[in-house]
Amino acid sequence: MITFNSKGMRAKKIALLTISLLVIWIYPCSAQQRTIERIYISTDRALYIAGETIWLSLYCFDLSKEMHQFSDLSKVAYVELRNAGSLVTSAKLRIDKGRGGGMLQLPASLPTGNYRLIAYTKQMLNEATPCFFDKVIPIYNTLSTERIDENVFVGDDLLPQTQTEISRISSNHIDVKWNGDKIVMTNKSDQAITLNLSIARVDIPVALDRSIIDFMEVNKPKQAEVTFNTLYIPEYEGEIIRGRVKNVNGVQSREHLIFLSTVGTGIDIYSATADAVTGEFSFFTKSLLEKNEIVLEYPGAAEATFELIDPFVRPPVAPAPPLFLDKTFESALVQRSMEMQVSKYFGIDTLFERVNVPDGPPLFTGKPIIYHLDDYTRFPTMQDIVIEF
Repeated sequence: MITFNSKGMRAKKIALLTISLLVIWIYPCSAQQRTIERIYISTDRALYIAGETIWLSLYCFDLSKEMHQFSDLSKVAYVELRNAGSLVTSAKLRIDKGRGGGMLQLPASLPTGNYRLIAYTKQMLNEATPCFFDKVIPIYNTLSTERIDENVFVGDDLLPQTQTEISRISSNHIDVKWNGDKIVMTNKSDQAITLNLSIARVDIPVALDRSIIDFMEVNKPKQAEVTFNTLYIPEYEGEIIRGRVKNVNGVQSREHLIFLSTVGTGIDIYSATADAVTGEFSFFTKSLLEKNEIVLEYPGAAEATFELIDPFVRPPVAPAPPLFLDKTFESALVQRSMEMQVSKYFGIDTLFERVNVPDGPPLFTGKPIIYHLDDYTRFPTMQDIVIEF
């Protein structure tokens, strides 16, 4: 048995009071050191044709420290492709130690115009003034004349005309001229000369894309000016799937535990508790990747119906800058459109069957795969046929 005298008890109270004050003082200081995330996304192209795929490479930085580094907090990023009035398409990208990637499939029916690519994490939404990633994406539809209202301007002389004569490089040696469809070089000297010629094509103009260095400099926050709310739980393990039981009054007398799983070969089950009043629930997942169907079960309540809450916040965005169309774009756009159509039809016109990839070399692994050569008549050479196998 341990006993304390009055002096010991007084010392104990002082120690507890000191610890309490220390905790109270440390907490607000640590709260000010919250992770300040910023997202930067690079795309595989500067402009797109409706129907193409936008490939995305994502960088998530933690700017709360003096040395900028990848953020290890958020595991999910939300990407939206927007026009002035609505959401066109969206995607959720997995983040692993600040890096992620994915794709957006553009609908073939998109009207021509400039669009905005928006990206954010739930941690970014907790800032009092969220700073979203924003990038202008020009999209052209060569199979339709539909355009975004008040965003596209058409003309024949929107670009400066091609220069018909190039300045003389050296009056004593050579002249270089552009003669409509060819370059004419004339050696003005009486001896053979060595010449390096560089040619550049004026391509379709695109919106200026801010480099990652410029992006970091512009979006560098001032620690004292960033304040946080507690509207969203940071997704530090995986996506948080939220929803509600719609007919909560009919099922509130039953058990409130709900289960979520995905359709597939693996076993991935999560459980959550439904609020007895609102019916709301949240699943904290960590391994739901790719496109999978999910199944919700409320044991003992066959009449329960569910509603999942949309995780995309659709923040207000400024109108995109206007897109200018010129006759000089036509040839390049038609070429891109043909490439897009061929790619899609080639993906449909296949004669293969999906099989599981073996772990080892494909030798003596069971029943052999038989190919009928009569089914492969697309290519004239055996080498191309083997490649298609």
